[in-house]
Parts: sequence; structure tokens; C-alpha cells
Amino acid sequence: MSGEAPGELGDGEIDSVVPQSAGPEADSVAAEGPPAAPDLPHTAARDLPGPYVVPPFRPGPPPEPTGDARVDAALAPLGELGGTQVADHVEIFEGVHQRLQELLVSADEEEPGPPVPQPPGAGIAPPGGFGR
Repeated sequence: MSGEAPGELGDGEIDSVVPQSAGPEADSVAAEGPPAAPDLPHTAARDLPGPYVVPPFRPGPPPEPTGDARVDAALAPLGELGGTQVADHVEIFEGVHQRLQELLVSADEEEPGPPVPQPPGAGIAPPGGFGR
């Protein structure tokens, strides 16, 4: 736009992009908005006539033991999910997650135990070396 008066466009310049209407129908849809959803009554499955049966909620099995009492204690609240409202599950999951994170951090801070003996096998050099 060098050298042109304000508001004038030079070669190849575009001032703005304005969508073209698809006709009078498009204008009326744009003005009215999308059609409203039909007003249907809310019906729970248990209220439906017929052979529809909604089984009661059954909680899942408790978490399997991991072999680490600290981890098992952290996971124990998961066994209580069946007796709580779904809205409360987030708080339970967050608590379990927080406790597991704390256990991971504490595992990194613990003193290492005695070295674990390695069984002899492939990849371990014999006492005299490989004798090249």
C-alpha cells in the first residue's frame, strides 16, 4: 500500500474477506439461529414400561494386593468407590493419586538396601576374564 491514499488498495492486496450469502434462505437461518430441539419429556430407564430392567450398581472388586503394604494402603480407598456418589469419585481418585506420588518420592529418598546378587549367566565375565 505504498503511495496509495488511505483506504485504497494496491495490486494484489485484500482489504477484508466477507463471506457471500447462499441466498435468502441462508440469511433467514443466520437471523433465526438453528432450529430448537424438540421438547421431549425426560424419562429414566427405570420409568419405561416393558421388560426394561435397570440393574443395581454393584461395586467392583477391591484392588488386588501389590505386595507393598504402603501401596495397598494408598489404594484402599478405591474399594470404597461403590458406596459413594460419582461426583465424589474425583476426590477419591485425587487422594489416591497424591498418596502414590508421595510414596514414589519417598522411595527415591530411601537409603538403598544391600546389593542384589546377580546369578551367573550370559553377559557376566568369568573370574579370569574371557581369555582373549
